[in-house]
Amino acid sequence: MNINLKQFNAFLLVAECGSLRAAAQRANRSLPAISMQVRHLEEQLGTPLFQRRGKQLALTDAGQHLLAFTRRAFQELDARLRQLQQTINLEQGHVSLACSPSLATSLLPAILSTFSQRYPGIRLHLRELSLQEQVDSLKSQAVDFSVGPQPDDLDPSMAFEAVMHDEILAVLPGNHPLAGKPSMTLRAFTRMPILILSRDAGFRRTFDTVLGAAGIAPSQIRCEAKQISTLIAMVRAGMGAARCRGWRCAILRATTGTPWPSCASPALP
Repeated sequence: MNINLKQFNAFLLVAECGSLRAAAQRANRSLPAISMQVRHLEEQLGTPLFQRRGKQLALTDAGQHLLAFTRRAFQELDARLRQLQQTINLEQGHVSLACSPSLATSLLPAILSTFSQRYPGIRLHLRELSLQEQVDSLKSQAVDFSVGPQPDDLDPSMAFEAVMHDEILAVLPGNHPLAGKPSMTLRAFTRMPILILSRDAGFRRTFDTVLGAAGIAPSQIRCEAKQISTLIAMVRAGMGAARCRGWRCAILRATTGTPWPSCASPALP
């Protein structure tokens, strides 16, 4: 059956108005146009929907059933269209995103708070995942988008858009001889006891790639951790040196007490 909403709308108007003329006046259409729509609907259904009672049109039994169905259908359609429009206007909806744990505890809270204040009807679902888990979640459509470093082997079905660029800083104990210097070589950094993120972290992959390109291997990896904050605490305890993104170093510096480990930019040899 070919569903024609105009036909059902004309039927609803006639049922509510009780006559073709009144229905045509309410719809601001011609009487023949309304009559034709109703007649075509009756032909499709194979049954009359109205019977004349004097000057008024009354619904048949089939018309009564169709009226109840049509009202429910139009109410549901109207509700769905309003819901769609609200989603388009960001009045309500649901957004699921993934990010690294370090982003979830630093940059994102303020950003998501601002977003929630601006769009209070949007429900946010945040998942803290490693880079590979973020990629897998995108492939399975478990999340709408992800915030993190660019994967080395980006899937063709995905798109990456850079929203920020950052420097990598060396984080040293405050009493280290190189502490306070504006920069240091990458080779000098790798001669120290290294505190480093585990291999499932996207930032670790970037660091390993840089070391490999420079032909450098860390002399000693003392500790691997999943959280930047863990590495910072170990640096403060004098266990070694870590590297950290510039924004992360700045936020940790602002939210923790003194003494604070020294940050410097490791330059390529």
